[in-house]
Amino acid sequence: MGLETEMNPQDIRNNLERVLTRIAHACEQTGRDPEEVQVVAVSKYLTTQGTRALVQGLASLSLPILLGENRVQALLAKAGELLEMEPKIHWELIGSLQRNKARGAVRVIHRIQSVDRLPLLEHLQRLCEEEDRRLPCLLQVQLTGEGTKHGFEEAELPAALEAMASMERLSLEGFMTMAPRGTDHESARPYFAKLRELRDRLAPKLPVLSMGMSADYLGAVKEGATCLRLGSILIQEENPHG
Repeated sequence: MGLETEMNPQDIRNNLERVLTRIAHACEQTGRDPEEVQVVAVSKYLTTQGTRALVQGLASLSLPILLGENRVQALLAKAGELLEMEPKIHWELIGSLQRNKARGAVRVIHRIQSVDRLPLLEHLQRLCEEEDRRLPCLLQVQLTGEGTKHGFEEAELPAALEAMASMERLSLEGFMTMAPRGTDHESARPYFAKLRELRDRLAPKLPVLSMGMSADYLGAVKEGATCLRLGSILIQEENPHG
């Protein structure tokens, strides 16, 4: 995709330090504690070797090793190849999940950020019963009206929350969303504010708001994000959105 480079752990560490400094500044501007904000490093652009360097960069700053992948097959392949790494990797699925690939995902991933429809919730509940595990997840919310994006519409959220109340194997932690393509740190803020308002109104006890990517993460921090999904800004030699 044009983003795979000869980055090494030190280069990634340098990028991470710059990003963390900007996050801390955005938190200071809004009266937030930077410790409230986690970074999920998106490894979908990287080969296994590049992903290994990303993990080493995160570990060098004593950050949680949270890696996000869009595709189940890529996640499973990397998880198998990097199984020996220390510290252990916490894998997060951030892309749409197809039913026929859900069992493999349930066996390996630590959290699904992209639960985007009620039938998938029901399917995951059944699989978790069969696999005897409890699975943390986020509901993906569609706020942009873009046909290319998945997620629950605002009007569908109450029914999804009600259904999840009886799904003992699924642990709902919060909501996830994406701003429209082409927005930046400031123009994306209304979409992130909307997600925060929905959470506060419908499920105020849920702790996680996953919103903000490389082009708009500072706006997300200012609107209450607790989880940022960052990829290109961590692995490119120059950060055009800085």
